[in-house]
Amino acid sequence: MGAYMRVLSLVAAWLAERPGSEGSFRPEQLTRTAVETYLAHLDSEGYSVSHRARVKSAVSGFARWLIGEKGVLRRNPTRGIDIPAQPLLAPRQLSPDQRYVLRQLVEDEDDVHGAALFALGRV
Repeated sequence: MGAYMRVLSLVAAWLAERPGSEGSFRPEQLTRTAVETYLAHLDSEGYSVSHRARVKSAVSGFARWLIGEKGVLRRNPTRGIDIPAQPLLAPRQLSPDQRYVLRQLVEDEDDVHGAALFALGRV
């Protein structure tokens, strides 16, 4: 419950800073555009896919409450918003300097197993 409330307070604070908000959060500000823009903001700030999914989930639950209990919203603003999966990163290759350092470390250890592992990685 604490994480849910933190997320909602951050979303409300962010919305209160938007133009036309007059410095305070109002439930009708919770639109699809606002949610998409906030999630894009989180993405640009480097937040993970899982964090953005948690934010979307918290906002969705809050919106359902605003719809069902308060009758303030007509529809859930998170509906239809997709958060793309974390892209798979291609395997990295070491730079020549990194390979040199690694090779030097293996050589300094004078370990047959380490040298064999290094040789396997050179393919």
